[in-house]
Amino acid sequence: MAKRNGRGSDWQSRTATAITGGMTVPRLADGRGGLHHPDRPVTGGRSAATEKTMDDALQDMIDREAIRLCLARLARGEDRRDATLIQSCWWPDARFDFGIKSGDFAAYLAWVVPGAQAVRNTQHFLGQSHFERGSDGDDNLWLVETPMLSPHRIATGADSARDICIAGRYLDRFVRRDGEWRIAERLLLYDWSQDFGAAADWSQGVMGAPFSAPHFAGSAQGDHSATFFGKSR
Repeated sequence: MAKRNGRGSDWQSRTATAITGGMTVPRLADGRGGLHHPDRPVTGGRSAATEKTMDDALQDMIDREAIRLCLARLARGEDRRDATLIQSCWWPDARFDFGIKSGDFAAYLAWVVPGAQAVRNTQHFLGQSHFERGSDGDDNLWLVETPMLSPHRIATGADSARDICIAGRYLDRFVRRDGEWRIAERLLLYDWSQDFGAAADWSQGVMGAPFSAPHFAGSAQGDHSATFFGKSR
């Protein structure tokens, strides 16, 4: 079997295990393993080119899923002001440019953690990601565009706030090092924004119905989800 990125001949079986969640993959009548229907007749051996194409396609699927998980992990890290989660998504030498601020990863982390006190809460919703290879076809690089929608609750006083929303797209250069995908460069494009006006007063609950406990109101810091995941601090 053709190698890709230095993988040995056991790569396809390990990939099949990853794709199928550990379930046994039936072998064909000629003894070959793979992701094939067991009742489909064997019409002949696959060529080396076909094997390589299958391997490449499967690895691309795994790579893209790893990148999607990284994007989701970063969104949570930003919303919960979790430096550890954020650091797991960027390479230390990464760069960012958000138009209103730019610099290296250290500057980015200092900007978002702990974040401005006036920003009480955020959410980062991610849309479908578009993936393309770089012009040189480097297997260790993906160019990724991901739409995002980010509501922000901004304090305007001790007991008042406004809700605004920013919509845009992340343009990310994802680089693989030692088998791990992280962001090497991020650019943020802005598509629209909206100021929704005065925010709801969580002390009054939802639609006039009071909360039974204070933890039902989300917060950028001290959020109940940390307890849910067993990470209270």
